Amino acid sequence: MNAKTAAPVSSIALRIFLIAGAAGALFGVLALLALFWEVVASGFAGGFQPGTVAAALQFIAIACGIGLAVGLLCASGMYVALEIRAVRNEGDSPARQAACAALGAGIGGLLPASILMLIGGSEGQWGLLSLIAVGFLAVCSAAGYLITAGLNCQYQRSMGF
Repeated sequence: MNAKTAAPVSSIALRIFLIAGAAGALFGVLALLALFWEVVASGFAGGFQPGTVAAALQFIAIACGIGLAVGLLCASGMYVALEIRAVRNEGDSPARQAACAALGAGIGGLLPASILMLIGGSEGQWGLLSLIAVGFLAVCSAAGYLITAGLNCQYQRSMGF
C-alpha cells in the first residue's frame, strides 16, 4: 500500500455514517433556523416563557431528527457508491474515492429533494423549490466529498504516509 491508495471502505464505513448523521442533524437545525428566523426572533423578543422554550425545543428536536434521517440517507448512498467502486477498482486513489462518495451522497439526497419538490410543488413555487433542491443536492455532494477526503487524510496519517 502506498500514499496514493485510498482507505478501505470497511475501515471508514462506521465513521461515514456517524459524521453524516451528525452533519445532517446540524444542517437540519440550521435549516429550521433559516426558515423560521423571523418567528424565532419575534417569539423570543418578549423573553423566555416556559411554553415558548418548550415549543422551540420541540421544533429543534424534530429538525434534528429529520436532518439525521436525511444525513443517513446520504451516507447510505455514499456507502453503496464506495462499495461498488471498491469492487471495480481495488487500489483507488483518495481523490477518486471522494468523488465517488460525492456522487453517491448526491444520489442518496435525491429522495429528500424529490419529497421537497412534491410537497411544495402543489403551491406553485416550482422555481424557488428547484433552486432549493439543487442547492440541497450540492450540499449533500460537497459533504460526501469532504467527509471521505477527511477520512482518507486521517487514514493516511495513521499509516505513516
